[in-house]
Amino acid sequence: MLRLVPATPDEPDVAELIHRHFNLMREQSPPESCHVFSAEALEAQDVHLFALRAEDRAVAIGALRVMQGKSGELKSMHTAVESRGNGYGRVLLRGLVEEARRLGLVDLALETGSSKEHEPARHLYASEGFSECAPFGDYVYDPLSLFMSRKL
Repeated sequence: MLRLVPATPDEPDVAELIHRHFNLMREQSPPESCHVFSAEALEAQDVHLFALRAEDRAVAIGALRVMQGKSGELKSMHTAVESRGNGYGRVLLRGLVEEARRLGLVDLALETGSSKEHEPARHLYASEGFSECAPFGDYVYDPLSLFMSRKL
């Protein structure tokens, strides 16, 4: 049974996924183009971290950052390598969209990579109603980044 539940970076299985995600993003992008959140950043007051659990094991993580107004940003979406191919990313994304609605947000945006490695993520986001947009918040144009958003 899958459950999307609030999480903290100090839960061992959640910490492991944060660590994997952080390292993977750092490997795939130069520092000036890498916008991955650290475990500490995921503890900020404006960030809501979630774990998708199968049984009692975290199989995916994702976060919502509340921005100015009623806008939100998706951060740190990551499915464990050994759990990929089961549709967990889609379940996580849909759950985060519902959580964003519960928080009263009216739109969600995200930054992801523009490289081939990020193609599955971009496809998932597009299939769930996200479309390309201009940089938002503090982001600036970067050829290694792609920005997407959708209304809720």
